[in-house]
Amino acid sequence: FIAEQGLPPISLHGLRHTMATTGIQEGAPLRAIQALLGHNDYQTTEKVYTHIADQISRSAIDSITRAMS
Repeated sequence: FIAEQGLPPISLHGLRHTMATTGIQEGAPLRAIQALLGHNDYQTTEKVYTHIADQISRSAIDSITRAMS
């Protein structure tokens, strides 16, 4: 399927990150993402994925700024 769609290969671990990042982008609660990933500690999920949310926010702000300029 991946080859047919022209997508780059991705590992199962990469799919976990993709799921979590998409969840953050769509506003899923971080505690729900923690449960889905099976992290015992909320801080593990927060440390790994909140920087991604910050990058997404910065990217969105940059896009809006460019559009308004």
